[in-house]
Amino acid sequence: LMWYTGIRVGFAYGENEMKYDEETSMGKSIAESWNLRGALTIGVDYFVLPALYISAQIDPFAYTYNKTTYNPQAGLGDLSADSHNYSVLAAPTFKIGFKF
Repeated sequence: LMWYTGIRVGFAYGENEMKYDEETSMGKSIAESWNLRGALTIGVDYFVLPALYISAQIDPFAYTYNKTTYNPQAGLGDLSADSHNYSVLAAPTFKIGFKF
């Protein structure tokens, strides 16, 4: 049985672009979103065999910042929103792993 603690850091980025006019849209548009995440993590590994383990982990505290920007049509200004998310006991995870 092996206990561990640590810090997890993450980044994500996404973009959605429409380059031509369609009947279902207002014209050319672009949207992008990105977020930063940081979390404290704690977990345990249990070795079933010398090279095979099962594991469980959870983030006791996590923080995520997200920013989304959308330009609905050429010539219009950007629409923008951001959010701050705080989580307690976030991202419970069960894993099966192999040790090489």
